Amino acid sequence: FLSAGNSHILFRDITGNHNDYPWIKYPIDETCQKNRAYYGILSTIDILTEETITINLSEGVFDAIGVCYHLGYQQPNTFNLAVLGQHYNTIIRHMIDVGCFGSNVLLNIYSDNDENYSDHRVVGTTKEHFSRYLKKYKPLFKRITLYYNLLSKDYGVKKESICVKKIIM
Repeated sequence: FLSAGNSHILFRDITGNHNDYPWIKYPIDETCQKNRAYYGILSTIDILTEETITINLSEGVFDAIGVCYHLGYQQPNTFNLAVLGQHYNTIIRHMIDVGCFGSNVLLNIYSDNDENYSDHRVVGTTKEHFSRYLKKYKPLFKRITLYYNLLSKDYGVKKESICVKKIIM
């Protein structure tokens, strides 16, 4: 996959044979190493519309694809973005910088469910962690919602393996 801004190539091991490096974010040249890479699924956005604009953020490329196609978000005025790790804050600030905020903008975070599907608790994916830093963004959006998949660690799975828990922040 090619990152937004064309600065990185994103490789994902789908064979399960490379557990040490299940994914690689490869900068195209040395100057790109400083860029914060993210991935977005192509969509049509009218930032001047008064209709609802939805921003869906998830960790990985396959998560963004799963959210988009399994949860029915392949529609106009919807961003489906992979933050490529737990860098939600950076991408939220970027969306604000490009003017995508307001009383008609929904911010959805589709977090990995590390608490239930990992061998350790990942602080960056807990409800408490999100509550702490998302409160400063609440006035800028119509609503901020946090989602966890109750059937799997994330959203890069088959549709039958997705059942979302919704938490309005």
